[in-house]
Amino acid sequence: MESGPISQIKQLLDQASDLREKLSNADRHQLLGLTDALINELQRPDEAVFRLTFNQPGHYLAIRLAIQWGVFDYLGGVGEPGKTSTQLAGNAGADQRLVARFLRHLAANGTIRETDLDTYTSTRLSSSFRQKFYKDALVFMFDDFYNVGWKVPSFLDSINHRNPADIDNGPFQHANDMPNKSLYTYLNEDAGMGQRFGGMIQMYNAGKPFFWEDGWYPLRDRLVQGGPKSDDEVLLIDIGGGNAGDLGILRKALGPDVKGRLILQELKHIVDSADQDGYEAQIGDWNQAQPVKGARAYMLQHILHDFSSDDACRRILKNIIPAMTPGYSKLLIKELLIPDRNAPWALTSLDVNVMQSLSGQERTEKQFRSLLESVGFKVDGMWGHPDAIDVVIEASLA
Repeated sequence: MESGPISQIKQLLDQASDLREKLSNADRHQLLGLTDALINELQRPDEAVFRLTFNQPGHYLAIRLAIQWGVFDYLGGVGEPGKTSTQLAGNAGADQRLVARFLRHLAANGTIRETDLDTYTSTRLSSSFRQKFYKDALVFMFDDFYNVGWKVPSFLDSINHRNPADIDNGPFQHANDMPNKSLYTYLNEDAGMGQRFGGMIQMYNAGKPFFWEDGWYPLRDRLVQGGPKSDDEVLLIDIGGGNAGDLGILRKALGPDVKGRLILQELKHIVDSADQDGYEAQIGDWNQAQPVKGARAYMLQHILHDFSSDDACRRILKNIIPAMTPGYSKLLIKELLIPDRNAPWALTSLDVNVMQSLSGQERTEKQFRSLLESVGFKVDGMWGHPDAIDVVIEASLA
């Protein structure tokens, strides 16, 4: 007869699908945190170390190989008939005994499901791995970035364990023996790696709302009201906003009655490929003085976290200030906000990642306020969303 706790956990597992759909995102994340805490309390230290050093790296390796072998594509969606290791190996052109070993490990970790002897079916997770941006993200982190973590201890030895601050000479450059070259330069030079990095960004944004959607930043109240009266004026400039086409989606969401131009400022290769559907694209650089004067809002999305140095951030902010109209123009910053206490792993892992890739740093509310106030801004508000991990910070000239 099963013990009470085991029976209770099984009952909760039976409800998991319904809970995923019915719980608010905040409650769902709280439940995930509680399950992590339960594992941490139940496992012995030796089990925890074994899971960390043997299971987790092997699991990621199995996923990487399964993508290469086409396992997830061949298994198909949830509910499709099971496939044997012989079938999956034949499709991959790989040795059956080799493939069978990694299928077992994937099943042991719940990525796929073992339904009969040497027979496997897809799960909700493995089914999602058929999407290109998930494949690109997983391969980018394994092929292009995994080695960086191995070299962080020796890199920190080389700088006497100071907080990394040089975007062109950080852990990524140290691991790849390519000094004085930023990650972004490398991505521009290696088209395949750049594509895989783009997939990782798509994965990060998957399932998350746009910052102007209901329940997040009240753009109409904060920018449209009291903003441009004609289309000769500028409503929003997205500085370094990338190639995701967010401004085109924003223009459609605002509708034809909202006045003011939307401008993307980016590097030439991004401007050249921009569809400019509902917005303008200009060549621009946050390291140069802002050329467009008197816009209603200037936005930096995931820019300041590239720099752990507050001085580097100040230089970027000071390039915007002269273009702003006091009492009218606003600065919008979309970034992670690290809680002062009990920060969740989703935020702390991104902080560690941006340190490895760019010598960057995610910041706390206190750090953001101090940074902005040091160059003459006052923070007018901060807005979060239950389905997002970023916040939007609005500031104006003090």
